[in-house]
Amino acid sequence: MKTRRYVIFAVLVALGLAILVAPTYFRKPLTPSGPVGRGIAETLAAVRAGDWDRASAQAARLESEWKRVKVPIAINSDATAIREFEAQLATLRAAIELRDRAAAVTALALMTTLVEDLGTY
Repeated sequence: MKTRRYVIFAVLVALGLAILVAPTYFRKPLTPSGPVGRGIAETLAAVRAGDWDRASAQAARLESEWKRVKVPIAINSDATAIREFEAQLATLRAAIELRDRAAAVTALALMTTLVEDLGTY
């Protein structure tokens, strides 16, 4: 009976430690060198080159990467910054569709700043 109590205590201690360590172990930085940041850079390169088809494909890839990390980011980050990133993503899609280089570059620059501000997820 005493052994069973020690086993339960040990399991609870291990579970408690796992819960305490998990958020820092699984947290990843959202940086310009990460998947979202690389997507921004690749889209920017395509826009600057005037390759609108490639820019459109890169923007679609960027949007899918953003959707993949959005929920974990939302847990730790400011909702205003998340909404602003999504607004800039919509601006980027429209600018690419209209082939407006200045608007696309501006949206991508703001998205880069927002990625740096959002930090980790």
